[in-house]
Amino acid sequence: MLDGKPATFATDRARALLAYLSIEAGRPHRREVLADLLWPDRPESVARKNLSQTLLRLRRAIDDYHADPPFLNITAKTIEFAAKPGELDVARFEESIQAANNHVHPGPEKCRACEERFRRAANLYRGDFLEGLSLAGSLPLEEWAVVKREELHRHVMAALGALAAHHEARREYDKVQRYAERQLAMEPWREQAHRRLMRALAATGQRSAALAQYQTCRRILAEELSVEPAAETTALFEQIREQGATLQRPSKGAVGTWKSADSQANLPFVGRERELERLDQILARVLGMQGQPLLISGEAGSGKSALAREFARRAQNKHTELVVAHGACSTEGCASDPYHPFREMLSLLAGIIDGPLAEGTISEANGRRLASLAPLTTRILEQLGPDLLPSFTSRSPRAHRPPAEGALPPSTDGASSAKEMGPGTPQEPHADLFQQYAAVLRAVAAHQPLLLVLHGLHWAGATSANLLLHLGRHLRRSRILILATYRPEDMGPGWAGRGNPWTQVIGELKRHFGDMDIDLDTATRKEGRSFIDALLDTEPNRLDGEFRQALWELTGGHALFSVELVREMKDCGDLQLDEEGRWVEGPQLNWQRLPVRVEAVFEMRLSRLSPELRQALRVASVEGVQFTAEVVARVQGIDERRLIRLLSAQGVRQHRVLSPPSLFRQGTRLLSRYRFRHQLFQRYLYQGLDDAEWGLLHRELDAAQHALYGP
Repeated sequence: MLDGKPATFATDRARALLAYLSIEAGRPHRREVLADLLWPDRPESVARKNLSQTLLRLRRAIDDYHADPPFLNITAKTIEFAAKPGELDVARFEESIQAANNHVHPGPEKCRACEERFRRAANLYRGDFLEGLSLAGSLPLEEWAVVKREELHRHVMAALGALAAHHEARREYDKVQRYAERQLAMEPWREQAHRRLMRALAATGQRSAALAQYQTCRRILAEELSVEPAAETTALFEQIREQGATLQRPSKGAVGTWKSADSQANLPFVGRERELERLDQILARVLGMQGQPLLISGEAGSGKSALAREFARRAQNKHTELVVAHGACSTEGCASDPYHPFREMLSLLAGIIDGPLAEGTISEANGRRLASLAPLTTRILEQLGPDLLPSFTSRSPRAHRPPAEGALPPSTDGASSAKEMGPGTPQEPHADLFQQYAAVLRAVAAHQPLLLVLHGLHWAGATSANLLLHLGRHLRRSRILILATYRPEDMGPGWAGRGNPWTQVIGELKRHFGDMDIDLDTATRKEGRSFIDALLDTEPNRLDGEFRQALWELTGGHALFSVELVREMKDCGDLQLDEEGRWVEGPQLNWQRLPVRVEAVFEMRLSRLSPELRQALRVASVEGVQFTAEVVARVQGIDERRLIRLLSAQGVRQHRVLSPPSLFRQGTRLLSRYRFRHQLFQRYLYQGLDDAEWGLLHRELDAAQHALYGP
């Protein structure tokens, strides 16, 4: 805020520079370091010039020239944020958290002073750190922002949990409900908050709501983590139910949900039979000593993880010796430890399974196989992987603590990792570790075949990319299948000017193994209608071909969009149960409503686009699912060539929100027609316009179309 009003920044770089300087206050920052942070892929002279221009824009935005004293201390070599740390919300937030954490309590729930500290921190937290800020092309700064964002998020979740515990101890259940609901808004899968909310609702006589909260918890855990609630949560549900609450079966015309407590947990895996057949064929070759990696790609919600889990389940049922180990990348884990998914897999193979079993991320049957294999794995690690072994003596695979000295060396800076080694050319100390990792896997697989599943490689950095490439090259004569999922649109920018490391690694792997990528986006477009039919027919219904065609045209057969849209229709009464318990269309079927989870996917997509492209797509949404670039350029008042480059580079290739363009002739002119990959995305943008924008853009588009097409 500047004089009570929000400051306006000309560029995201200027805003990012202010954020970095203010958070990292208390010391001067050298100009060349800041330049490399903001423009790591530019020559130093260009980066320094860009820094000077951005600094000029920043000082204008915060009126630094007239401030007394100035906000920034600037010399020829350094820049420092001069404001006192206590003047920043982030600093006050961290001070409150630190004071509460360092205080010696008579009992956390009894300390009024710490309760006030946590409340102050919770009130200061109004959203994710630097939410919506685009830092494309500045990976070091983006990584800094991600780490800081996760740290602040972790602190506020702990503060909200402490506040809920304070009020629960004093039986102030309305406040317990408020803080538990806020936790669940940020982390819907947090079971402790679900249990706290269930207890608060039950204690205030809202038993039906408490039981419904359990069903919500169960559904979310099934969708997000593919697990059932913990025994403690289920026991609480049973206790509340035994106190007199009952769950009623939906009656005729009632609003309903999927079977089994509004949960997708019991929803059969549908479709993807062609992909499963191909995976079976590849596994058969792997079991014949032709190990290889295989990639499953697709956009968010396309069903990559579901396909990997279903294949693993079927494969273990069919092959009783097969052992499955999972590893997952995340912004939190991989930002601080680029080897994170490979640690998780080795931890499971070494027998650290209590945590994953409790969390439900591995089945009991697979847990028994891993446990029986653990003594052998440990002996092999001692013999062939001595530098890997410390990873398993100091932490569980999901603890996210720093690794023991001598373990796989993590790097907190993805840029520096790539500077140490480019894709395909591991150097010391990585080469020895890579060789030991591959040797251990080969030796274990000589006793029992392995299916190694890596989820979310789009979050991983150059070090994981190099390790996967090394394994791919050295596991060909083994019984090991590495199955990795990733989202192409989320592959980050390159490290140290080398380009995207995964692009290079995937290309290299394809050169060795040929076609080793299952593209679910392409499969969905071809088989989307079959998926719609299979999805609807998991329950008795009387939904005709016209309804199914309309649903397919709207969602394109996209798994998440289809499931969520059908669920929303059932929740809102657009679909109802008839007298025979079959789903039928309601009297006022509404196709315009967008489910919350679908909106969240689109909001995430938008946040990654440049502001210029976001605005162009808002304009394009008025023209329809298909739009003409030249028409949008006229409305935007920008050069046609610039817009087409933006649409093709960012919209089609990088973020994949648009389909490749087609050309058509209008008189003597050749025009470019683009199409939104998802009709729902176009609808989301269009519905986001307010009345004034809606009217203005319709008039301007009408004028632009007349200018191009004639009357």
